[in-house]
Amino acid sequence: MRNIAIFALMLLVPASSPGFGYLGVRGAGTLLPGVTARSVALGGTRSIGIDGDACVLTNPAGLSRLPVTSVTVSFGPSIGAAMLSDSLGKHDSNWLSMSTLYAGLSFPVGGDLVMGAALGKVSDFAFKYTHYTYDFEPGQTSFLSEIRKFETSGGMYETAGGLSYSAADWLSLGASAGMRFGSASYDSTYEDVENPDNDTLITWKRDFSSFCWHGGIEFPLGSGLLGLSWTSEDDDYPARAAIGGMLYANDQRTGVFGAELELVDPGGRDATEVRLFGSAFLYDSFEFMGSLNFGSPNYENVETGSRLGLSLGTGIHLGDFRLDGGLSWSSLGRDSIFLVPGQPDEIKDSQAMITFGLNWRP
Repeated sequence: MRNIAIFALMLLVPASSPGFGYLGVRGAGTLLPGVTARSVALGGTRSIGIDGDACVLTNPAGLSRLPVTSVTVSFGPSIGAAMLSDSLGKHDSNWLSMSTLYAGLSFPVGGDLVMGAALGKVSDFAFKYTHYTYDFEPGQTSFLSEIRKFETSGGMYETAGGLSYSAADWLSLGASAGMRFGSASYDSTYEDVENPDNDTLITWKRDFSSFCWHGGIEFPLGSGLLGLSWTSEDDDYPARAAIGGMLYANDQRTGVFGAELELVDPGGRDATEVRLFGSAFLYDSFEFMGSLNFGSPNYENVETGSRLGLSLGTGIHLGDFRLDGGLSWSSLGRDSIFLVPGQPDEIKDSQAMITFGLNWRP
């Protein structure tokens, strides 16, 4: 069956390959642009710990800039979409998943040490697409002949504990370790409208469980900050390295703007991501955040356009509490096809996320 042969090709894709949308569920899932509402609003910045206790999962050296106890929770859904354009027109599919699930805390333990722990969703495996094939016969109108469906669900999570140490006024070091876990389920269906005996259903499941660690360095400067971070790889998740910097907008450090470069799967596919991010207080208690992301997934034997992303968010500061909101949109065009006979004119995957969070610093 053509459906079986096409689905079997998915098993040949390296599991840890980074991706987005359909390309993602073939590998490590869609790597999420942040694990909290604040990190989503800042585009998923990883080289600098500017997202509070969530830096345990990116650059734990950032814990050193949290002088008081911090507790954060975040949640929120995402809407994914796949669009294919061919000779029969445009075919759209949409799906919904819970993309942001996070809880974390940090606290100073004396001297120059700060500890933290976090649990968050780092990769999403939601995808859904249905394609209808129509045949034509002389003297007849078109008729539906085949239906192909592909649906996935699940996610990958990380839980980790870490420690930061302010070695000097100009140097902070951090490390964290824990587990990655989760699962992904796949359903591939082929329906032969004329010959139902040919109908086929294939199901497959992947389980994730592995050790992970993060390491980072920050260089505090009088007018800004430089940072480097590293995230370990395993059979189902790629290594991630990032370097970046930011400048404070004023002497009170109530606003920042910066940039970073991330390398996903270094030494392998070398996918790149560039982030431009910033935040500013429009009023005394109202903070505005945003980010522009772009990069190249660099898939082997797959032509893609640049991945584009835009993030916006707000933080409302109310004494010991801060209410966060983040909105992110990402899109990637590709030429890799699945379920579709022939070569389509255009394929595009996109994802929109909206997240909410609460931070408490007693």
